[in-house]
Amino acid sequence: MTGPGDQRAVLWTLGADGGEGAAPAVDRVHAVVPGLSGVWLRVRLTDPGDSGPWDWHIHWGDRADTPQDVTYTGEFAFLRREPYTTYGPHTITVRATDPGGLTSATAAVIVQ
Repeated sequence: MTGPGDQRAVLWTLGADGGEGAAPAVDRVHAVVPGLSGVWLRVRLTDPGDSGPWDWHIHWGDRADTPQDVTYTGEFAFLRREPYTTYGPHTITVRATDPGGLTSATAAVIVQ
């Protein structure tokens, strides 16, 4: 029971629950190196309340690509057509930026 002099603290967090107004999340990254045909980079993007498009920054470990205006959410893949010219390991990092300028945390995977 509370009286007229009692106080309660309330902590508001904006976007921390992954809801509308939150930064996009890249929560799954998996690379497949099928030999001479390049590298398939499978990712999963979630961004509740935002319909994109998203700008990506992919650093393959030896070069960077920046696909623009990607409209896919959920699971999809990027293809690097050229195989690596040096033996691994190579760390691939990815992040996505939504139209409002919010950027996901960097996600990474290592390929051999």
